[in-house]
Parts: sequence; structure tokens; C-alpha cells
Amino acid sequence: MPFRASLVRQIVNDIQANSDRIVSSRPASGSKEERDFVHYLHLECGTSLQRIARLLDGNDIVNLQRIQAYEYK
Repeated sequence: MPFRASLVRQIVNDIQANSDRIVSSRPASGSKEERDFVHYLHLECGTSLQRIARLLDGNDIVNLQRIQAYEYK
């Protein structure tokens, strides 16, 4: 599993480096930047919420619960 997490981090780093819409540092928990980041990765890139939760700072379970509460349209 560490390889998968490493691969996801590399994908996110590549996206951040090549996108004007994504900030270069991890967004604060619950911030608009975090919501935009999660929406972009989940809806436009097809990344699972579980993988995104692992990328965010803090506890994976708490992160997952928080980002699952976001509305996805």
C-alpha cells in the first residue's frame, strides 16, 4: 500500500504543478480551497475519496468523514 499512496501523491503533485486552479500547498481543513481541491480530484480526475482523505493533513478517518459531507455536483 505505501506504493499506492506514493503514486497518488505524485499524481497530485503533477496536477498542482500544471494547474492554475490548484494551490501548491495542502489546504486548511474545511476551507474553500480544500473543497475545491477535493472536488477537482474527485469529479474531474476520478480519484476516490478514500485516497484523497489520505493525502490531506490529519487523521484519515476524520478527513474522509469531512470530505464525504461535501456536496458533489
